[in-house]
This record gives sequence, structure tokens and C-alpha cells, in this order.
Amino acid sequence: MSYATLMAWVNVDHVSKQFVGVATGVANKFATNLIGLSAVAIVPPLVAEGVVIVDNATEFDIGKVKASLATVGNKVQAAVGSGRQIEWRSVIEYPTETLISEARCADLIVIESGRSAGDMYRSAAVGAAILGAGRPFLVVPAAVKSLTADHVMIGWKDTREARRAVQDALPFLHEAKRVTAGDMREGTDGDGARSC
Repeated sequence: MSYATLMAWVNVDHVSKQFVGVATGVANKFATNLIGLSAVAIVPPLVAEGVVIVDNATEFDIGKVKASLATVGNKVQAAVGSGRQIEWRSVIEYPTETLISEARCADLIVIESGRSAGDMYRSAAVGAAILGAGRPFLVVPAAVKSLTADHVMIGWKDTREARRAVQDALPFLHEAKRVTAGDMREGTDGDGARSC
């Protein structure tokens, strides 16, 4: 039981070697293909009363964005190391929409928390991506240096979504040394989780 392909979302403004190391470690643990992804949208011109106020979508600016995405790809490859292959994908498009559309290529998407808030032109909205992608996400806190997943906790609620989340996490559950399930229903004493 494993994942075939893992996708790591990389913020174009901050390539964390630590995060790339965690994503690479997960990919190595499950012997998966690794895809790196980043995107940037160019801010459209602002038009007020028929007058263009800001026009920054010049060929020069597009060239700078392409160069910055290529630089990010090189940094990610360097962080992954020469012993591991990574497929690098980057586009000039809205990051959240790009992540949602590219998610179909992966069995698990790894994204760093805390780096994805803010500018819709330069960063992906984690919540919107999770809801729109229809794929399992592993959201890694910025302070995490490695991921062993020796102890996995399941917050159980008897719903279709909880069952799907547990099914998507089966490779992690299989590798874990200890799994704890907690019943998340209101007003229960845990009998629902014990009866499963």
C-alpha cells in the first residue's frame, strides 16, 4: 500500500530547504514519483474610467516571472539532491487554480503551512485548494524538519468524509507504529469509535 505520485507545492517567494527535505523524505518513504509545482500570476492592468493606471504585463515582466520560476525549480532540485529525480512544473497562472488543476496528477499533495496566505497572485490558498482538489493533502508546519509518522491520530466522525480521509491515509497508517482513533462526535462517550 503506497502512493504512486507525490506533489510538493513550493511558494515562489520562499523555497524552504527544510520543507523540500520533508517532502522528499515522504516521497522516499513510499518510493513515489516526486513532482514540484509552483505558479505566479501577473497582476492585470488596472483600468479606471478608460485609462490604464498600471500596466505591468510587459514582455520584460513575463520574462522576469519565467526566470524566477526557473530559479525556484533549480533551488528545489538542489534541495532534493542529485540522487533523486523530481519533475518540475511551473506556470504563469493563479496559484490556487493551478494547484487544483494539477492535483489530478498526484496521489498526495504536500504543502507548507504558513507560507500560503496572502497574495492571490503569488501564493496558493490552502483551504480552497484542499476543497477544490479532491485529493489528500499533507499540510506540513514550517517548524517540522522531518516526518516519521510513527504515531498517527485519527479524529473520527462517522461521515463519508472521515471514511475517505482514513482511506487516503492508509499508507501512513500501515507504516505507523501506533494509531490512535478519537471519536469527534458531540455528546458521545466514544462508543461510536469502539463499535467500528
